[in-house]
Amino acid sequence: MLEGNLEFAEWLYNEALKMEGTPYEAHLILNDLILLAQKQKDMEKVKKYVFQDVKLYKDYKDELKERWEGTLPQIITFEIYVYLLEREGKIDEALKLAKWIKKEGISYPYYDRVKERLQGKLKNRGEDISSI
Repeated sequence: MLEGNLEFAEWLYNEALKMEGTPYEAHLILNDLILLAQKQKDMEKVKKYVFQDVKLYKDYKDELKERWEGTLPQIITFEIYVYLLEREGKIDEALKLAKWIKKEGISYPYYDRVKERLQGKLKNRGEDISSI
C-alpha cells in the first residue's frame, strides 16, 4: 500500500479495480482498499469495500481455495463484516455470519471468542440464542 498520500493510493486502487481482471484480483485490491479506509478511519468506505468484496466472494472462492491448496484462508472482509453488524447492534446477524464463516470452512482464528462475545450480548438482552 502506498504510504503517505492516502487519497492518491485510494484513487490508484480504484483505478485498478476498473481494469479488466479476475474476481480474485479484485478481491486483493478490495482488501487493500479496506485497509486504507481503516487507516483513514472512514467507516463508510470500509462498509462500501466490504460489501463489494462480499458480493464477489462466490466468484473468487474457488480460485482462492485452489491457491491455498484446498483450504480457505482467513478472509478479513468477513470478519470486518461481523464487526460492522455488531457495531450497528445487529448482534443476531453478526452471530449468524460468524457461524456461516466457520461452516463455510474459512479460517477464523478468533471465532470462539467472537461467538462467545456475541452470545453474551444476546443473553444480556434476554434473547433466546438456541435458534441462532
